[in-house]
Amino acid sequence: MTSELIRRLGIKAPGPSTPVGALSGGNQQKVVMGRQLVEVPDVLLAEEPTQGVDVGAKSEIHQLILDHAADGHSAIVFSTDLDEIRFLADRILVMRHGEISTELNGDVSAVALLSAASGELESGEVR
Repeated sequence: MTSELIRRLGIKAPGPSTPVGALSGGNQQKVVMGRQLVEVPDVLLAEEPTQGVDVGAKSEIHQLILDHAADGHSAIVFSTDLDEIRFLADRILVMRHGEISTELNGDVSAVALLSAASGELESGEVR
């Protein structure tokens, strides 16, 4: 089962017994995602899922999240990476000062998201 997960998640490791700490940052992130996804949760929670990983690992992690959602499950992603949020989300809740300040739905432009994050856009102004 471990070898199958390594293959499915695209983890680059010498073998299934390789310590996680010996892997690259991107592969470590994929291991963390794999641990969560092996249980097939109804809701996947991911905080900064691609922070500090290379472009290839970022794409693979994004695909894992999208595949999970495509299988009929939900994913909640907390991220400060605006492009990541725009790519992954169909509904965006922007928080300011510890509270939800704006809700954006659909294909959101970078300008609208930045405006919401800065407090210049109120909920419902852009969909």
